[in-house]
Amino acid sequence: MSIVLALTGIRASEHTHLIWSRVEHTDGRIVVGDAKTEPGVREIHLSRFVREELVPYKASLPRSPTAADPVFAVRGGGAGDRFNLGRRLEHIAGAAAELREDQGLAPMHARITPHTFRRTFIRLSFLARD
Repeated sequence: MSIVLALTGIRASEHTHLIWSRVEHTDGRIVVGDAKTEPGVREIHLSRFVREELVPYKASLPRSPTAADPVFAVRGGGAGDRFNLGRRLEHIAGAAAELREDQGLAPMHARITPHTFRRTFIRLSFLARD
């Protein structure tokens, strides 16, 4: 989940409403067809790393998803919302903070939101250009 957020620049609402028919593994892209504005309708190209992470994730699901199923379904099988996504990220961040502490590394930033991952994507994009 966080890999897709950090390495695609996808918005929280796009992430929570992403369905499997919009993820094109062979072409390596996510098609964002619904957006508030016309520039928001776009294709997000997936790095090889993201594609390679999505394959085992999909295979690990309890049942084979249909094209209309949410990619990152919540416990009840629905899409969830940005608040649910935020809570899931808090859980992941807490586990990562504990791991960093155990390894003697510097602490992580206390508040991580879905938008934090958009900023991470932008930073990584600029670093890749150098």
